[in-house]
Amino acid sequence: MAEARGAEALVSEVERLMDKGDVEKLKGLQLQILSLLENSHAVLAHFNDSSAQSYAEVARNFSVNTKILKEMRFDLDYIFRKIRVLRARIIKYFPHAFDESVLQSLRDQRPNLEEAPPSTEAANRHIT
Repeated sequence: MAEARGAEALVSEVERLMDKGDVEKLKGLQLQILSLLENSHAVLAHFNDSSAQSYAEVARNFSVNTKILKEMRFDLDYIFRKIRVLRARIIKYFPHAFDESVLQSLRDQRPNLEEAPPSTEAANRHIT
């Protein structure tokens, strides 16, 4: 019983020290903060849901693309093994087929279009 009177005394003393207007302002600020936190929570929950959906889609695509790349690598390994076998057979029957002089005549003589052409200013300097 003494505790209840002590608590009541404390509450009454706090009420006496604080202005009612200040208490109402604090309540209003607390409600405003609560509203902002609830809104933030809703936004974050929506963001987490959309992120989970995006992740699931990306993970699925990544898995499919990884499988395709592994299959392509297997196919390329098979192709290069076949090329090595065919090259060995050709060398067996035609030992000079891969000589540098023969290969030089078979090389592609077209210009490389990926290289940037020399600028006209640089070309003019070489001419004069």
